[in-house]
Amino acid sequence: MSRLASGLQRPRRSLSPCEVLWCALASCGLVLFSQLAVAMVPRLFPSLYLLAMLPIAGLVLLAAIVLGRLWRRFIGVTASAPLFVLFNILLSWGVYIFVIRRKTSSLLDMLINAECALLLWGFYRILSCDPGIFACDSSYLAEAGCKDFVEAIYTSERLPMLSRVRQCTWCKANIRGYDHHCPAFGTCIGQKNHRLFMALLTGFVVAESTYTMCSTK
Repeated sequence: MSRLASGLQRPRRSLSPCEVLWCALASCGLVLFSQLAVAMVPRLFPSLYLLAMLPIAGLVLLAAIVLGRLWRRFIGVTASAPLFVLFNILLSWGVYIFVIRRKTSSLLDMLINAECALLLWGFYRILSCDPGIFACDSSYLAEAGCKDFVEAIYTSERLPMLSRVRQCTWCKANIRGYDHHCPAFGTCIGQKNHRLFMALLTGFVVAESTYTMCSTK
């Protein structure tokens, strides 16, 4: 839970149970705000097509991010992006099961349930798997003639094995095939989890599209 609450790998003080609870409540509140706002869009603008609703949904997400920053600034409560993602999946799945499900066909029902289950599994996998962390060894530094590992990375012509290793500026981990640090998943994206990351992004787009299509019927 602390990994989800912190949403990052940067070394930091451990959160107290009270702080974790407030973080979870803030994340849950942002999810409720964003989901209710998105649900109101087709009711306030019934003549809009589905594609026209997507930019509005993006604005709602942006508003949720701004609200989260305001909470952190004025109330001192920090929401967690990974918890936001997790609660968003669970809430969408719950709303579908208890509200929307009876209006959908059996085939579509199986599809949506499978999508949500796969998203939860993929979310767990990307949180728990190794993105490609490269263990620092003093022998590498000696071979490259560098004082520290960062210098060895950025002079990788001396040491070809480090040519695709980069240090994350956020969590300070050395990652093979480093792409970026993803705040939404609370982990670095590297050589070992890049495909999973792309699959998750695709899954979220497909699941949200299916969910929106069913909820607007």
